[in-house]
Amino acid sequence: MIDSGIVGFLNFKLLEARNYLAVRDDDAFLSSLRDINRLIMNGPVLGLDIDGTITDYLDVFRSMSNNWHGKVIIVTYRTDYKKTFDELSHLGIHFDELILSPTLDKSDVIHNNGIDVFIDDQDECFQNVSPKVLVLKVRNFANFRNGKWFYSNSTGKSIDE
Repeated sequence: MIDSGIVGFLNFKLLEARNYLAVRDDDAFLSSLRDINRLIMNGPVLGLDIDGTITDYLDVFRSMSNNWHGKVIIVTYRTDYKKTFDELSHLGIHFDELILSPTLDKSDVIHNNGIDVFIDDQDECFQNVSPKVLVLKVRNFANFRNGKWFYSNSTGKSIDE
């Protein structure tokens, strides 16, 4: 049985496909159908950050990574592959692939690896990600204090301005 999160994501993809059909964009429509088929057969691809994400909510992400119905890809801005691999294994995090991003902006890695759901704590890591990717931001002490989000001028705009 498919869980409700995947059903919601599939509904989004079906609406997207219907919209492409309405404007007669055959290539985009077929691409959407391929996405739907992949999601039904394999589940969505999950991308997770480590520092400030997995490290701040270890029990949550250990459980999520071990129970995810699709591929799990760790995307980090770290530089030491072996040390990172060993640390994740020791922490009990399940992953199918570990990718060391060459830049803080992880949007190319997310796109090139077909990640459908991406979770990180820094806006800079996902601000250029396609709107087709479900992005979830982790709240932690570095980005949220005293009831207020912290962001840079390049990643956010106050609605009070």
